[in-house]
Amino acid sequence: MPKRHSLARNSFCRIDQLCGCGRVIEVSVGAFSLRFDAGSLRKLGNTINEALSKLERESEEAALLLDVKPAPRGQA
Repeated sequence: MPKRHSLARNSFCRIDQLCGCGRVIEVSVGAFSLRFDAGSLRKLGNTINEALSKLERESEEAALLLDVKPAPRGQA
């Protein structure tokens, strides 16, 4: 079993560098684990960030569409 160096973790997932060769990074979410080289993990991170940015923009656009100001009282 390779030694692990923790890079990041929270209650949902963890990211470890597997020591020995130092080139393998393991991403674990619950019982599910994937191993990446640094370049592939960077591409995954960039893709996730792009998706999160798009979701945020869409959420902001939806909020603007729903932000309908009511007419002043007495005017309908």
